[in-house]
Amino acid sequence: MFKILILSNGHGEDLSGSLIAKQFVKSGYSVHALPIVGTGNHYEKENIKIIGKTKEFSTGGIGYNSFKGRLTEILGGEVFYLLKKIIFNF
Repeated sequence: MFKILILSNGHGEDLSGSLIAKQFVKSGYSVHALPIVGTGNHYEKENIKIIGKTKEFSTGGIGYNSFKGRLTEILGGEVFYLLKKIIFNF
């Protein structure tokens, strides 16, 4: 059986991803999650294993809506966090 990795980029995507993952698990697949932004609470509620470390950013992953929000996330380490997540988790 295939192993499935669900990637998501924020709270709404975590919810959708967790619901999809739940259906795959019911079908017998091995499923893991990699929430890029946020802590992946929805995956935890569905008992989907989260790989890697997670981090919540001050804007909640929606900093792209304004220049100030984007700048806040960049200065808060988002770029380095994402690069580390991509390089070291795979």
